[in-house]
Amino acid sequence: MKNKLLAPVMFAMAAVCVSPVSAEVVGYTTPEGIVYNVDTSSGTAALARVEASTGITELVVPDVISYNGDTYDVVAVADGACINNALLQKVEIGDKVVSVGNQSFYGCQTLESATLPASLKTVGDQAFYNCKKLLAPALPEGLESIGSYAFWSNNMTTEVNLPSTLVTLGGNPWGCCPALSAFTISEDAPNFAVVDGVLFDKNVETLISYPIGNMVTEYATPATTRVIKDNSMRNNSLLASVTLNEGLEVIGVGAFNVCRFTEITIPASVTEIGQRAFTSNPKLAEFKVAEGNKHYAVYNKFLCTIDGKTLLQGLNIEDVVIPESVENIDEYAFYNMSSIKTVKLSNARYVGQSAFYSGRQITDIDFGTSLETIDNMAFMYCTSVKEIVFPSTLRTISNKQAFLGCTMLEKLVLNEGIEAIGDGAFMMCIALKEVYIPGSVKEMGSAILSNCPSLESVEFGEGILTIGSSCVYVNSGLKRVKMPDSVVDIKDFAFGECPAVEEINIPASLETVGKAAFQNVPLGGVLTLPSNLRSVGINAFTYTQITGLVTNDLLESIGDWAFAGNYGLESVALNEGLVSIGQGAFAASDMLTSIEIPSTVVTIGDGFVSNCNALVEIINNAAEPQVLTGDPVSSEAYDECVLKVPMASIDAYGNAPYWQNFYKIEGFGSGSVDELGIGNATVEAVYDLNGVRVDRPVRGIYVIRYSDGSVRKISID
Repeated sequence: MKNKLLAPVMFAMAAVCVSPVSAEVVGYTTPEGIVYNVDTSSGTAALARVEASTGITELVVPDVISYNGDTYDVVAVADGACINNALLQKVEIGDKVVSVGNQSFYGCQTLESATLPASLKTVGDQAFYNCKKLLAPALPEGLESIGSYAFWSNNMTTEVNLPSTLVTLGGNPWGCCPALSAFTISEDAPNFAVVDGVLFDKNVETLISYPIGNMVTEYATPATTRVIKDNSMRNNSLLASVTLNEGLEVIGVGAFNVCRFTEITIPASVTEIGQRAFTSNPKLAEFKVAEGNKHYAVYNKFLCTIDGKTLLQGLNIEDVVIPESVENIDEYAFYNMSSIKTVKLSNARYVGQSAFYSGRQITDIDFGTSLETIDNMAFMYCTSVKEIVFPSTLRTISNKQAFLGCTMLEKLVLNEGIEAIGDGAFMMCIALKEVYIPGSVKEMGSAILSNCPSLESVEFGEGILTIGSSCVYVNSGLKRVKMPDSVVDIKDFAFGECPAVEEINIPASLETVGKAAFQNVPLGGVLTLPSNLRSVGINAFTYTQITGLVTNDLLESIGDWAFAGNYGLESVALNEGLVSIGQGAFAASDMLTSIEIPSTVVTIGDGFVSNCNALVEIINNAAEPQVLTGDPVSSEAYDECVLKVPMASIDAYGNAPYWQNFYKIEGFGSGSVDELGIGNATVEAVYDLNGVRVDRPVRGIYVIRYSDGSVRKISID
């Protein structure tokens, strides 16, 4: 049985969850789980949220609700109120609602019917976007505004009758509705008109929306048309021929995106063509530009600016040769064109976003002699290209995923002089075997070589300062990594989850290691941290199979679980100057028998040596017990493991939370400098190796100044 909610007028306040929204707006949740915003100053309310978790399939938005003894008119459905609700099937909106907000029912793919009230004035942007089962709701007379893409991709919409009261329409509200065959509107409507089922402004100068379910195969824009709006004829699979009128001035962004006609003539009057205007038209074989056009021309069959410097739109042909005059290839110019096999960029300096996206048959790319920038996703999913060699002029592979998913790419040659490689640039290039990253790279995005399982070798050139996050993350075949001593920062996950590594070096110049940077990389042996390293991130060296650890004099922090899971770890030498040891930092080190905590450590996380089954002693040099928030060891270790602390601090540790749980707490040293005297000479001053005077030395090496003027270096055990 369907769960139908009639949204009663009165709610028992004992069952209502109330939360403040602003000084005058209060949000509360009804017993059924519906959230309303109540404006106590205006006496109105708005439906704010209906989650799928409520189980509601049929929703009735009430005329009024009662809150705190007062009645409030429900006048709005708020932005995103029911966004992506996967259960809603039917909606009835109350008779006092004047506004349905942006994305209010966006992505409700089970929604079959929606009743809009006579009171309604505004339907927001994408309000019913991608509601694929929705029958076109009757638009009430009195409705004034419908936002951009409000009913986009509603598959069940067959005809739309527009109210004469409409004043404004956003970008193609009924785009991508495959069954929509016609619009209708009263001839007396003051702002809009319908000609042959196509929606225009009143003067038939702006084409707003073409019903793509119209069964005609040929269409000519009216002689009065000046503007074809963005996406207004998109996804038209039935038109075989389109004739554009002389007098047309603007062809909007994506206006004829994903259509099926074979040729198009740009009138002489056209002054503006938006990006992606003719993208993904696989049958388009020819562009023509009428004589006298001062803005556009055809070069080598391609639509270009009049000067030939920018190629706006290409064609789905086997061999693409970019004209010599072209400097810029516009975004989406050859998007998803399945016939292209070879590409020659000639003198192009810039390749725009998604320009050759999903060119799945492209086998050869000649990048020319002038290329400087490759933009986002420009060659993404070009799955047949096997070799990429960039010219010396290339400086930037921009932002995101330029060559992601080029699954047959085996050889990649990056030029010296390249300065930036964007996120995911060569991610999922599963046939790629070895890569050299030139030292000229100053900006390295994340995951540039992630998920490349055939990748065996990566070398980074001298001069590189930072290894980007997730750089070669999750590469099961990676065996060799070589980094220069210029590297100061290795970002999060940079080499994580590369379990087959046989050769890898830790640069001597390194200052920071990020989260999980070497997680599950088999480093093995004794790991000696570089002398400049100051911080080790969370999980940085987890499961690295190291047997020993030696830190440096500058290391200040060890992150949570940084060295955990190294089952063969036998020895750890931590430096004076270390300030913090994270939670679980050395957990599950089965071979570790002893660990010494420097006197400078202030913070120790829970379980820093938990599940270290062979641990027999912890030596803590801090005079003051660190404040712990949880057990430093596994509970059973308290009986077996000896805690050794400065003699003068035994009582403090014995009374400190968690430290007091150790069954054996032993002291070392006397806590006095008197015993450091030699012969008749008494101690006048004690200094650590940094020259700082120490009143109560513990374990370590110190410089002693005696009463007879002599100075000696002494080790205190």
